[in-house]
Amino acid sequence: MRTIRTLLAALSMVVLLSTLSLASPATSIRPPLSLEASSTFSLSAMTPDQTKWYDRLTGAMDASALLANDFMQSDDSYTLGRDGGNYIEALLMALKATGDRRFLDRVYELTELARPRLRDTWLDGTSDGFTDWLWLADPTNATFYGKDTNWLDESITSGNVALWTYAFYVNRNLDPKFATAANFWRDWLENQFLAKWYRRAGGDPLVAWNTPFAAFYKPDVEPRSANWRLAYYLWKVTGNSFYKSRCDEIVAQLSAAQTLNPARTTAWRWARQLDPTSIEWQTINYANYYIRVVVEMHQEGMSFYSSPTTLQRFASTFRDMVYPGTMPGMTGMKNDVNGGGSTGFALYAFNGLSPWDATGTLMSLADKSIVGVGNYATGGRSKSARNDVYVSAYALMALETNPNTTAVPEPAAGAALSLAQNDPSYPAPPRCGSRSSTPPAGRSAGSRAAPCPPARTSGHGTDAATTGRACPTGSTS
Repeated sequence: MRTIRTLLAALSMVVLLSTLSLASPATSIRPPLSLEASSTFSLSAMTPDQTKWYDRLTGAMDASALLANDFMQSDDSYTLGRDGGNYIEALLMALKATGDRRFLDRVYELTELARPRLRDTWLDGTSDGFTDWLWLADPTNATFYGKDTNWLDESITSGNVALWTYAFYVNRNLDPKFATAANFWRDWLENQFLAKWYRRAGGDPLVAWNTPFAAFYKPDVEPRSANWRLAYYLWKVTGNSFYKSRCDEIVAQLSAAQTLNPARTTAWRWARQLDPTSIEWQTINYANYYIRVVVEMHQEGMSFYSSPTTLQRFASTFRDMVYPGTMPGMTGMKNDVNGGGSTGFALYAFNGLSPWDATGTLMSLADKSIVGVGNYATGGRSKSARNDVYVSAYALMALETNPNTTAVPEPAAGAALSLAQNDPSYPAPPRCGSRSSTPPAGRSAGSRAAPCPPARTSGHGTDAATTGRACPTGSTS
């Protein structure tokens, strides 16, 4: 009898494996993951690929630890929003991918460095009663230097604060320090940052959010995506429907910005500005900020951005229009999302789109971009390690999102594809947070609990100096 049972069990396993191998490739895409740290995280549960990228990430974190501290202690909204914000966001993507609390603890450490740097007075002594960081990127810029009035970097920084506020909020029951931090940063966003800008907009919040240059709204894709973060995560933390409405408006704005590239009809292209008549295609250094938010909001189940087809088209933009001739030399790439111009190679975090790249090109670029432990400058301030943090965190996220990076079939080239806002496969108008009105109570069943100035970002492979300068209101969880 035991032999018969053994044979039947073996036969069942064969049938199961056969069924899995014949399943639609798209079924391997896992549900969106939570920012909640896991109490059952274990390195031993990781696959070899995950272990490789985890080790790369933690090694890069060690080699760039003091550099990250410098970002957060800079007093500068430009540096905090860009370098510091990108670094923290990458660690939170690693948290989503693994559930490992070490990434959340490091985010807490970094944000605590920035907290006492908030100040009311400008460098010239002007005071308005609201705290913020100052814009210190360019002392020759009399308009913005030493003040808190730069629309672009005020937007980017506040969006990053909203993201880490939400991360602490989701983990508020894990440790009292996270609850305290979530309360502090939520209060700062509403009663310091937004209150300041509402006053400057004549006391009208809608003017502050929606009128270009009246407050913090600059009508470009990059800062508007940061406003998207601000609205979405404040809604998730507070349940205030005002933020939900702002999020809906921004999603509709941004989703309408994408059009299909006639030179490659599997790829999106979009202008830098939100003006529909603009043909100034977004350059790659600024697309870097937008695509990070795109991947993040895909995980949040956002309308339009939650569609696999949407993400396939973003992946095609970078694979086919930006990096088509990059390998094997890894020295250059195109300079904008329409495939125009040329510039030195940098991957930023575009390998975050690799789950929707059926060719494996973006993951291959990630693997070839890594400088790695043993090759970093010593002293904890390696810029190459900083870059490796970005790439490694998004590689982990990609593997957790889709272990087979070639699993999702590409849209057929030359297919008659409509513009995004007219595509019947997408809800109209797009809605904010359409997947769920609440964050998951724990890690999802499909996740593995244990397994302006130019951007100041240098290219990969160098430690030289930087090269440039519809949901209910109420509590949601």
